[in-house]
Amino acid sequence: MNLHRSSYDVAVEGIGALSCTRTKGVVAITLKSTDLQFSVAIHALVIKSITSVLPTAQIFGNQYKHLAGLQMADPHFGTPGNIDLLLGADVWGLILKGDTIKGGPNEPHAQLTFGLSYFWACIKIFSK
Repeated sequence: MNLHRSSYDVAVEGIGALSCTRTKGVVAITLKSTDLQFSVAIHALVIKSITSVLPTAQIFGNQYKHLAGLQMADPHFGTPGNIDLLLGADVWGLILKGDTIKGGPNEPHAQLTFGLSYFWACIKIFSK
């Protein structure tokens, strides 16, 4: 992402309070809506990897009728790729607008965000 990184060293805990990695620094970023005047400034810890490539296999959105016609925040949400940013509950709650479209068991859900798009990837990251 080519962001200015400040020194910050702390252990990051995983499931079961196991220390799974150490940070490589911290970055200041602003999350901005792609189509509204909404933004929120945050500090994000930098780690080598958040998770493995997700989804683990190609997902075809057109197979889910409940998602038909939605403007998806990430038009490639079903294509396996790296996860660049994981938002905490403190930030996630700020970008939600409220509408949730639920799928059945083992199906994705969609949430409307301040980008007027569904899912969290509607935001763009800008360095400070």
